[in-house]
Amino acid sequence: MKIGLAGLRYSGKTSLFKLLTGSNVSYEKSGVNIGTARVPDKRIDALAEIYQPEKITYAALELADIPGIDLNKNRSFFADIRKVDLLLVVLRDFADDIHPNPLETNDYRRDLGIIKDELLLQDMVVTEKRLESLAGQLKKQGCKELQLEYEVLRRAAELLNQGEFLAKMELSGAEEKIMRNHGFFTRKALLPIINTDEDKITAEYDWPAFSLQVEAEIAALPEQDREEYCRLLGVSEPALDRIVRAVYRQAGLISFFTVGKDEVRAWTIVQGTTAKAAAGKIHSDLEKGFIRAEVCAYEDFIKCRDMSIAKNDNKVRLESKDYIVQDGDMLNIRFNV
Repeated sequence: MKIGLAGLRYSGKTSLFKLLTGSNVSYEKSGVNIGTARVPDKRIDALAEIYQPEKITYAALELADIPGIDLNKNRSFFADIRKVDLLLVVLRDFADDIHPNPLETNDYRRDLGIIKDELLLQDMVVTEKRLESLAGQLKKQGCKELQLEYEVLRRAAELLNQGEFLAKMELSGAEEKIMRNHGFFTRKALLPIINTDEDKITAEYDWPAFSLQVEAEIAALPEQDREEYCRLLGVSEPALDRIVRAVYRQAGLISFFTVGKDEVRAWTIVQGTTAKAAAGKIHSDLEKGFIRAEVCAYEDFIKCRDMSIAKNDNKVRLESKDYIVQDGDMLNIRFNV
């Protein structure tokens, strides 16, 4: 799953991308920047403390830094958005004399409205053109598939004309396939975040807020000093950690764990993934030869801190291939190939 960072020019979007991924990309680059961001997870830290593994691997998100939206000329923005699954929209609410707001004033609700309107307009154009084409085809032939597409797009057009995103539509399996084939922008999940000034990081906002200046200072500190610095600022943890986890949840993602002396690792899957499919994330042979999954919930394991004790306490169970993996499950796959 790919997460796109979007925003108007000078919103701080690329600076956020650099902090999240550790990439040293150029602000002047015209194309999309690609990188990965670690998903902070204190459960991994606790498991690593117990197992003392040679390697620790956190879950990660693939991020695409989409060039800032220039309403006067940059229309390639839409082609870039089409390639991502979720939009993390960076909204400006900070002062900067070197890079003043191109719209002259800060208004994050206005800026979000501009971006939403652009996405709505693009989907309206696609819907209207396709409906016009379908109407002509249906006059010549009474095809059930075309009729279904016409009906679902007519409903979509009504919603768009009301200024609503298509993500609100309730669809059957066949209707979902039709909508997916059109790649509508307003079907994508959208998470606004606000880039604010240092003195407003504890202010009440409609969405998650952060200060690039503060986050850069936190990131530059040794890890053991970050908690104390956050406490002095009056925040519980770096905002970047909260943002990444919020994106993870918004994208419908969860983590399961594999543990041992070699490695403690978090694996990313979509909610609703079966044990057999999760095994395939680890290695294709595990999915191919899947027999059973030994499953222990993280909360159960951490109480005893030893898998043998967890088994004796009946906290470890055997699950079949159709078991739906839950967030925080610790898996050991039994297989034979």
